[in-house]
Amino acid sequence: MRMKIQNNCAPVEIPKVLHYCWFGHGPLTEQATRSLATWEKYAPGFSVQRWDESNFDVSPCAWTRGAYDAGKWAFVSDYVRFKVLFDHGGIYMDVGSELVRDISPLVDRVPFSAIEAETRTVSTGLVAACEQGNPIVGEVLDDYGRLTFSADPSFLLEHTVNAMLTTVFERYGYVREDRLQSVSGWTLLPSECFDPKLDRGGYVLTENTFSIHHSSASWVPDYERFRVAFIKKWAPVVGDFAARKTARLLMAIRYRRWR
Repeated sequence: MRMKIQNNCAPVEIPKVLHYCWFGHGPLTEQATRSLATWEKYAPGFSVQRWDESNFDVSPCAWTRGAYDAGKWAFVSDYVRFKVLFDHGGIYMDVGSELVRDISPLVDRVPFSAIEAETRTVSTGLVAACEQGNPIVGEVLDDYGRLTFSADPSFLLEHTVNAMLTTVFERYGYVREDRLQSVSGWTLLPSECFDPKLDRGGYVLTENTFSIHHSSASWVPDYERFRVAFIKKWAPVVGDFAARKTARLLMAIRYRRWR
C-alpha cells in the first residue's frame, strides 16, 4: 500500500537541483554513471550539480582540509554536502543512489531524508532535501566545526556522516526505528523508500520505493568492506538472513573480528 506522508507545515520551496560530490580527481565509476543517468530520467526538471576541487575550496574548513590531506574523499564530501545544502538548498544524493521512480511527488514534503535499513540512522547518502539555511543542517555544520579530523579508524567509525546527522535529529526526538517519522519539521522516510532490502531474487521494491542505494563502503575498514561485498553478492542467491549470518562468520574467521 502506498505510504501516506502527512505534511502539516507550510510548503517549503527549494531550487530544483540535485547535488553530488566527487573529490580526489578520479574518474566516475560505472555505478556512478548509471546512477546519474537515472537522475536525469526520474527527476524531471532538475539540474545536476557536481561539487569537487574545481568549485569547492576545502582549505578554509579544518574538517575538509584534514580529510583532504589524508586522502579521505568520502569524509570530505560528508561536510561538503551539508555546506552545499545550507548555502544553496536543493536535494543531495550519493552517486550510489539509483532512482527507480519519479521523485517529483516528494518535493512538497521538503525537508526530508531517509533511514538506512541496517543502522537505523538518517542518511544523506540515500537522500536529503531542504531549503537554504535549514537549522538542522546548520547544527550539523556547527558540530563539524567543533571537531578536528583524524584518520584514526576508531574516530572515523564514530564520526560517520550518518552519525553526525542522526545525533542532531536525536536531540529533537528521533528514535532509531525503521518507520516514517516527523522530527523538527523533517519527514524521515523508512528504508523501503530509498534503501530497499536485498533478498533472494534481488531488491525488494514496493510502491513506496524511489531509489536503490548501491553503497561501495569505500571508506570503511577492509573487514567491513568484505562483509558488505559478500552480502551484496550472495543475498540475491541465498536470501538476506543467510547471507548476513555467513558474512559475519567468514569475517570473524578471516579478520578475527565479530560484528
